[in-house]
Amino acid sequence: EVKSAVLADGVYLFASATCPNCKIAKALLEKAGIAYTTILAEENVALADSFKIRQAPTLVSIAGGEAEKFVSVPNIKKFIAETAKV
Repeated sequence: EVKSAVLADGVYLFASATCPNCKIAKALLEKAGIAYTTILAEENVALADSFKIRQAPTLVSIAGGEAEKFVSVPNIKKFIAETAKV
């Protein structure tokens, strides 16, 4: 778990401009109606490093200052399934 001093509570998709899986992740989030912010990892290296992000797409969900990471499309799908149940 990462403490987030930098980002407000919300859902953030760390992506890269050329990543095909990032496009899939975006489409899945939009289809599920989940509001998120895209952060291009290559343009925000320090921020990506602060969350120890090494792979795109990585979804970071922040609630109450606690960050939870979901790396890769299958894990992002799990996040969507869990979020849709709420």
